[in-house]
Amino acid sequence: MGNNIIVPEFFKKREGNILNKLLKILKNKLMIFKNKKIKNLLAEETKHRMEGERLLMQRNKSSEMGNIMDAIIHQWKHPLSTLFFVAGIVKDDLEKDEFNREELLSNVTLMLEQIQFMTDTVNMFQNFFKNKQDIERFDVAAAINDVLSMFSCILKQNSIDARFETNLEKDDLIVTGNPNEIQQIALNLLMNSKDAILNRRKNLNNQILEGLVTIEIKKEERNLNIIFTDNGGGMPKNVISHIFDPYFTTKNIDGTGIGLYISKQIISKYKNGGMIARNTENGAQFVISIGL
Repeated sequence: MGNNIIVPEFFKKREGNILNKLLKILKNKLMIFKNKKIKNLLAEETKHRMEGERLLMQRNKSSEMGNIMDAIIHQWKHPLSTLFFVAGIVKDDLEKDEFNREELLSNVTLMLEQIQFMTDTVNMFQNFFKNKQDIERFDVAAAINDVLSMFSCILKQNSIDARFETNLEKDDLIVTGNPNEIQQIALNLLMNSKDAILNRRKNLNNQILEGLVTIEIKKEERNLNIIFTDNGGGMPKNVISHIFDPYFTTKNIDGTGIGLYISKQIISKYKNGGMIARNTENGAQFVISIGL
C-alpha cells in the first residue's frame, strides 16, 4: 500500500464544514471592518461638509450685514438731518431766551418722532438679521413686503423701481416654513438684480436705463411660485447652468459666489421646494417654488 493514508469520508466532510465556517467568520469580520471604515469615512465627510456649509452661511451673513448697514444708513440720513436742523433751532431759541412755547413743543415732538422712526428702523433690521429657526405658518407676501420696505431705499438711490404684485387671496399666500429664510433669499435676489442693472448701465456707457425689478406671486396647482424679474441684461448661456454652484460668481472680486447656492439649499428643504434661473427678453428671472 505504500505511504498513502486513507481519510474516512466523514472526516473530509467535517474538515470542509470547519473551513466553510472559518471562511464565513472571516468574511463577516471583513464586512464589519469595511462597514465601520465606510461609516467613519462618511462621518468624516459629513463633518467636513457641515463645517463647509457653516462657513458659507457665515460668509453670506457678512454679505447680508453689509446690505443691512447700507439700508440703515440710507434710512437714517433724512431723520438725522431733520434732528440736526430742529435741534439747532431749539438751541438758538433757548440761548436767546426768545421762544414760543407751542413752537418749542412742536419742535420737540418732531424730534421725538424722528428718534422713534430711527428706533423702529433698527428694531426692524434686528429682527431680520436674527437667526430664527422656528417653523411656522406665515404670509409670503407680507414677508417680501417687509424686505422691500427695508431695502427699497438702496434700490431708489440707484434709480431702480421695485414693483410687487399678486392677485391671490391672503389664504392662498400662507406657507409653512421660516419667514426669515424667505426674506434672506428675497434680499439676495434683489441685490443681485441691483448689481446686474448697474453693470448693464456701465456697459451702456451710463446711458439712461430705468432699472426695474418686478416680484410676482402666482399659484400653480399645489405650489406657490415667487417670481423675481429684472432688466439687467440677463445671464450668458454658459453661466446659467452654474449659477447655483458654490463660489461661482460673475461679479469678479466683488462677488462671493455663495448667495444663490445658499438660497437654493434653503428652499430645497421646503415641501416641493425648488429654484430655477432663466433669461427673459431684458434680463434674468428667478422662480422660487414652495409647496402649499
